[in-house]
Amino acid sequence: SAQLASLERYFEWTWCAMVGAVPAIKPSELANRRPTDVLFLLLFVIFSLLPQLGLAGYALFGGAGNAREATSQLHLPPELFQVIGCAMVLCLLTGIAFLQFTRCFPIRLIIYIAIVGSAGMLALIGVTLAFDLIPEDLDMPSDDFSRVVVRRGGDLMILAAVLELMVVCCFWQEIRLSIAVLRSTSTFLWDVPSVSLLYPLLFGVMHVAGLLLWACAVAGAAELLQEEKGLGKTLREEYVAQSIFGLLLCYFWGNGLVTALSGFATARVASEWYFAEQPDKRKVGARALEVVRLGLLKHGGSMALGALLLAFIRVLNLLFFWAGREHRRLPDDSRPRRCWLGLREAVAGCLEAAARFASKQAYVEVALSGCSFFQGAGRAASRMSSAPKRFAAVESAGAMQRATSEVLLVGVAGCAAGFIWAMRNIEVDQDDPVDIVSGGPYGHSLGKMTLVQAVVPACFGAWLVAESMLHPVSVATSSILHCWLSEDLSAAGAHVPKPLRSLLELQGDDDAFVEHYA
Repeated sequence: SAQLASLERYFEWTWCAMVGAVPAIKPSELANRRPTDVLFLLLFVIFSLLPQLGLAGYALFGGAGNAREATSQLHLPPELFQVIGCAMVLCLLTGIAFLQFTRCFPIRLIIYIAIVGSAGMLALIGVTLAFDLIPEDLDMPSDDFSRVVVRRGGDLMILAAVLELMVVCCFWQEIRLSIAVLRSTSTFLWDVPSVSLLYPLLFGVMHVAGLLLWACAVAGAAELLQEEKGLGKTLREEYVAQSIFGLLLCYFWGNGLVTALSGFATARVASEWYFAEQPDKRKVGARALEVVRLGLLKHGGSMALGALLLAFIRVLNLLFFWAGREHRRLPDDSRPRRCWLGLREAVAGCLEAAARFASKQAYVEVALSGCSFFQGAGRAASRMSSAPKRFAAVESAGAMQRATSEVLLVGVAGCAAGFIWAMRNIEVDQDDPVDIVSGGPYGHSLGKMTLVQAVVPACFGAWLVAESMLHPVSVATSSILHCWLSEDLSAAGAHVPKPLRSLLELQGDDDAFVEHYA
């Protein structure tokens, strides 16, 4: 009976893949484990985690003690940690308030204003330049050639505004879909607060722990390479580049695995929320930790495989970047060779960005169907090829929302740090207190830190928190899009979120553009 059930499930998924649909998601499918999942998870433990633990232990408890001595001599002012900690707390509180505020935030109005405003701004500047409406008090070139160039530039800006409006008309249905998906994501974050509160904290701690472990492993490797005999001497004389490559690969592999686990858990919770009935949507958050546990135990190998592939691409990108910088130091540098190296770096960067996007979509499909990583990548590619405009619009809108939110959160923390620095600086000038910390790049008390020294650590800490909080938002947006595309026009059930149901009511209406725009 078990073989018949497995065969039935196989034909079900095969048929759904052929027609471009996804069957109903069953929570029990997360319990399926494949031999490949066990294999790649063991490979991660053996070739990444255990070597880092060994090198970290060698740095802390073995060797000549150079790493411990250097660590003991490293004195960082407490004010630095106070600034970073306060900025992270402020960014966390601001991010929580912002994510909850997005539920009633006029996303549709903001997108429409951005579309119409950008086109109108281009048209206004273009008309000003094309018809010589520039104010006379501005110092503009007066010769005929320069005026012709300015006019042609104005014509190009008018043409760009017209083209933007034409693109908006062509993508109008997709723009409405992106608005509905973003509103559904806001509703999901409101109904399941564990995704916006628990997951950032949990996976943020994992990222910090992995970074500390890797830093200790680097210290242990540096101490091992200083040995005059044995393994350290062999590595120093013959395998220095390979050792650096291996350390970078271990860091990117572990970092990618934590990111993959975060994306998997968020996508799974979002898909269960999407298919749950309206009264049961708020109950989905109770399985947040269970989804993390099942994902790591049952699908950890798929995530480790995807993280390994992405880690190879990231290391390759760093090697291309380093090779380009190293070549430009040579005396016989040539301009064509420099252009070729720059093009190679650009291609490697684009390849890394494409790999990150593809891996995120693959993890979403793994969470939705319980398949392997390569099967998830194939499903995601098939789904994107069947609806490229929808994916382009929704992912672009989601990336724009994430970038805007990140800039807002980091900017609030930076402004707060600058304000506190100004107030403390005034207090120092008035009272002239005794310095509580001496030495180090941050000098004395917080009031005597420079503005850059106070704002940069605050922005860095806020950026870390913003990245942890906004990553689930991006993954949830992609997951809701995948779920909606799996049903498409048949998604008229009571479980569909309200913004997407209202979108389906207008599906196929030829006058939707005029009615919606009015």
